[in-house]
Amino acid sequence: MLPVDLLDYADEILAKDEVSRAEIRAAISKSYYAVFLLVRDHFKITTKVAVHDEVLDKLKSLKISLSRDLYSGKKTRQRADYQITESDDTLLFDGLEAHVFGMRNLFDEIEELIKDS
Repeated sequence: MLPVDLLDYADEILAKDEVSRAEIRAAISKSYYAVFLLVRDHFKITTKVAVHDEVLDKLKSLKISLSRDLYSGKKTRQRADYQITESDDTLLFDGLEAHVFGMRNLFDEIEELIKDS
């Protein structure tokens, strides 16, 4: 499985006419992890402690806006993974399309940077 497969899965969820609460949360989480894994694996970040911070730092060294965008995605992913209430579901559903679209754009931008380096 490749990181892009996780993004494709999130897109499949978005394409559905109706999505469950679990699918909303899965799409948010998987789209974040697609970007995270792309960076972690390409730059061979192997630390076991604070690996998410290492990935953010790597992006910051390349282009600060990339780091900010992934940090925002991380916060949304944390909400999707750890805050399981109906009010959170509503907030997550309302931002689902924007989150997945943003992670797709970020993925594409990072992939382009990787190809050019």
